[in-house]
Amino acid sequence: MSKENVQYFASLEVGSSKVAMAMGCHTGDKTELVALTQVPHKGMHQGQIVDAREIISAIRKAKNELEVTTQQQITTVVASVTDQTLESLHARGVLSIKKTVTIKEIAEIQTVAEELVPLRSDRVILHHLPLFYKVGSQKFPEAPLGQKTTSLEMHSLLIVGSKKIQQTVRDCAQQAELQISEFVAAPIAAAEAILSIEDKEKGVALVDIGSAMTQVLAYKAGKVALCHVLQIGGAHFTNDLAVGLRTPQLSAEKIKKNHGAALVDLVSVEETVEIESLKSEPSQRIPARSVCEILEARAEETLTLLLRKLNDEDLLSQLKAGIVLTGGGSQLPGLPELGEFTFDVAMRRGGALNLLAASPLAQGPAYSVVVGLLQYAREQQALLATDFTFQNFKGSLTRIKKYFENIL
Repeated sequence: MSKENVQYFASLEVGSSKVAMAMGCHTGDKTELVALTQVPHKGMHQGQIVDAREIISAIRKAKNELEVTTQQQITTVVASVTDQTLESLHARGVLSIKKTVTIKEIAEIQTVAEELVPLRSDRVILHHLPLFYKVGSQKFPEAPLGQKTTSLEMHSLLIVGSKKIQQTVRDCAQQAELQISEFVAAPIAAAEAILSIEDKEKGVALVDIGSAMTQVLAYKAGKVALCHVLQIGGAHFTNDLAVGLRTPQLSAEKIKKNHGAALVDLVSVEETVEIESLKSEPSQRIPARSVCEILEARAEETLTLLLRKLNDEDLLSQLKAGIVLTGGGSQLPGLPELGEFTFDVAMRRGGALNLLAASPLAQGPAYSVVVGLLQYAREQQALLATDFTFQNFKGSLTRIKKYFENIL
């Protein structure tokens, strides 16, 4: 295929502490990463946008860097944004039918189910994920097209988020001369990058540890069963070190990256760390294990909250593929080992699957969302080559139109 005929897609991730953008194209069953960039920002605090100018500047800089690198103009992106209000809600709809189930009825029952959910005016539905359908007493995992019945029932999971945050990010992107074709929940995007079909079928929980929060997405029998946010992220680990060691935040971050671990037993008794003191006090050296004791306590708290939520939702025992860690905060050494040794839960870090990239870093957990957005775009493009079912019917024509505006 000549370069002129290649279809390029661009993605935008507005995280708690950085903006990331990527461009890719699709080769066979793989996504080829053409370029990736990230720009730090200080426009968010505790998951809330506090300085839109910072976000605009970071988006504009990332866009310019990507355009220079690829020699392609970027006008439209598929995007995700850090949203501490992200959650999943169950929906149920019932519809009377005259003859047989058609695409029309499937679209109508989705609308019915959404309208019955008591959604506040400041909330917006990002994803409507069908769980199963019922025709009489018979249950169908997919849309029962062609079935004769007088009544159709549908059970779904809605992933909802903040309307205000999305609108603010959309406005920021427009100020940077970018149009957002669709918002995708960050854990949904990350799952596209790092979870296999087998993982989802067996049952798996994806845990995306960002700077300000940890986002959880659990699958049961191939379907999303839970989306949840823990108000703990990598910045909390850093803050614990800053307070516990009486050292500046920047110093605490460096110590965490260079000497930190979530499991004390991974660190040698002889290893020491130089600690920059506050004000004009002289620096001091302390055992590295003292650093790790602080981090291990926070890691235990985070994992305890995670496992408690999964257990409360009756999912923990059903995760045969275990828990997969991703996001920048998941790179802290010892996190998977802590899960294995302390909580007796299968836990591993996840990297991007089916990705062609020159740099191994692009396949790492820190970029799972922005890479996953490209793979999500690939799935939307594939709708054109499939028959319409419920999963791609409602809103698909609009999404396809928007996505093809994204072809550069």
